[in-house]
Amino acid sequence: TVPEHVPTGFSSYRLKQALVLMLGFFFVFGLQINISIAIVCMVKVSNTTTDNTGNATSKFYICEGDTQPSDPSQSVPGAEFEWNNSQQGWILSSFYFGVLISQIFGGITATKFGPKKVLGIAMTTAGIVTVLTPEVTRAGGFGALVALRVITGLSTGVAGPSNMVFWSKWAPVFERTKLVIISIQGSTIGALVTLVTSGILCTVASWTSIFYVFGLSCILWLFLWLFHVFDTPRDHPRISKAERDFIEDSIGKTTPIKTSEIPWKKILMCPAVLSILVIAMCANWATVSITTVGPTYLREILQLTPLQIGLLSGSIALIMVTSTIISSLVADFLRRRRILSTVATRKIFQATGSIIPATSAVIMGFLDCRHRTAAISLLILSAVGSGPSYAAFHVNALDIAPRYAGIISGITSTFATVSGAIAPIVIKTMTQNGTLEEWRSVYILSASIGIFGLIIFLLFAQGEVLPWAKLDDDNKDLELVEDTIKSDGDQEVFSIHNSVTVNTLSPEFYGEHNINFQNRGFENDS
Repeated sequence: TVPEHVPTGFSSYRLKQALVLMLGFFFVFGLQINISIAIVCMVKVSNTTTDNTGNATSKFYICEGDTQPSDPSQSVPGAEFEWNNSQQGWILSSFYFGVLISQIFGGITATKFGPKKVLGIAMTTAGIVTVLTPEVTRAGGFGALVALRVITGLSTGVAGPSNMVFWSKWAPVFERTKLVIISIQGSTIGALVTLVTSGILCTVASWTSIFYVFGLSCILWLFLWLFHVFDTPRDHPRISKAERDFIEDSIGKTTPIKTSEIPWKKILMCPAVLSILVIAMCANWATVSITTVGPTYLREILQLTPLQIGLLSGSIALIMVTSTIISSLVADFLRRRRILSTVATRKIFQATGSIIPATSAVIMGFLDCRHRTAAISLLILSAVGSGPSYAAFHVNALDIAPRYAGIISGITSTFATVSGAIAPIVIKTMTQNGTLEEWRSVYILSASIGIFGLIIFLLFAQGEVLPWAKLDDDNKDLELVEDTIKSDGDQEVFSIHNSVTVNTLSPEFYGEHNINFQNRGFENDS
C-alpha cells in the first residue's frame, strides 16, 4: 500500500507523467495509421480496370443505399498522384520496416541515453517529417514518400522500448502495471481518433491537412514532454521528497534477470514458443490487412467516401478493443473458477479468434457495394470475433515461461512486424485493378494464413510452465521482479498488447510469485 504521506492520483508526478506518455502514444499510433486514410485521398483511381483476358472493363452498380449508378473510376477530389497498387503497397509497408529496425536498438539507446532524450528526439523527427510529407512528396514522388515513412517508423518505433525503460525507473512495484496500461492506452485512443479525424479532414479540407494536423500536434506535445517528463524521480525538480523516496525504495527491491541466465537455445527450439511466433505472424497479417489496407477495400469495393471510411474504421477499432477486454474477463473467469484449464482456454479462445474472422473474410470476398450492409456486418463480426485471440496467444508466454515472457514477446513482436511489413505489399500487388475477384483472392489468402496459424497453435501450444522455464526454489524470491495488482485477495499479472489489458496468469501461479517482464516494441507483458 502507498503510505498516507505519499501523493497519489492526480497529485502524484508518476501519474502526471503517465498521462503525458499516454498522449505521446496517441501520436505514435496517429502517425502510424494516418497514411491508411490519406492514401485513399492522395491517389487518383485508374479510369479502367482489366478482366482476366486483359480487356478493359468498367462496372457501374447501383450500390445499396444509393440512387445513381456508382463510378468505380471516380477519384477523391484533390487526388494528385498516379501510383499503381504495388507502389501503394510499398508506401503502406515502409513504416513497418522502420519500426522493425528501431525495435532492435530502441531499448539499448533508451537505457544508455535516457528515454527523455531518445523519445524526445524521435518524436521531434517524426513530427517534422510528417509536416513536410505533402511538399516533399509532391517534389520527390513515390520514392520520397517511402523514405519519409521509413523515417517515421524508425522514429516512433523507439516509443515502446523507451516506455519500458522509463517505467523501470519510475513505477513503484505495485503500480507498475497500472501506470504502463495508462500510458499505452494512448495508442488505442490514437487509432480510433486518427481514423475518424483523417476521414473528416480529407472530406472538408484535403489529404495534406491530415499530415499537417497530426505532425504539428505531435510537435506541440513535445513541449509537455520536455518540461514535465524526467528520466528518474531524482532528476525531477518538482517532485516531493516523499514521493521520490517511495518510488526509489520500491524499485530498489527488484532484481532483474541476468542476460547470461537466459536459455536462448531452449527458447528458440521450443515447439510451444514457435507456435506463438507462427500465430503472431499470421494474426498480424490479418490486423494490418484491416487497419492499413482495409480502407482501400472500403473505397474500391464498397464504394464508401473517405468520411464513411474513417467513421467505419474507427468504429471497427472500438468494437475490437471492446471485444478484447470482454474476452479477457471471460477467459480469466473460466480459469479462476477452473471451468477450463489454461491450455484449453487458450486454444478455445484462439480458435474462436481465428475461425470467425477467417469465415467472415471468405464471405466478404463475394460481396460488393450492392451488398454493403452484409459486408459491413461481416466486418463488425470479424472485429468481435478477433477479440478472443488476445486472451490466447498474446498471453500464452506467461503460461509456459513467465520468467522469460518479455523475451519471447520481444521475439514474436519482431517477427510479427515482418509479417505486417510484407502484407500491404502482397495485398496491393494482388489487387492491381481493384476488382472484387482480386479482393476475393486476398481474403481467401488471409483466411488461409489465419487458419494455418491456428492449426500450428492447436497442435503445439502448452498451458503450464515448461521445465526449462522453472526457477530453482533458492532463487525464486531473488530473481523475480515483483509487479502485481492485488484484487480480491488474488495476485494478478496482466499482459499488455497494443494498449489493451488482455489477461492474467493461470490459476496455478496465484499466490506464488510477483512478476514483471520487460519487452521491446509495442507489446509488453507485465
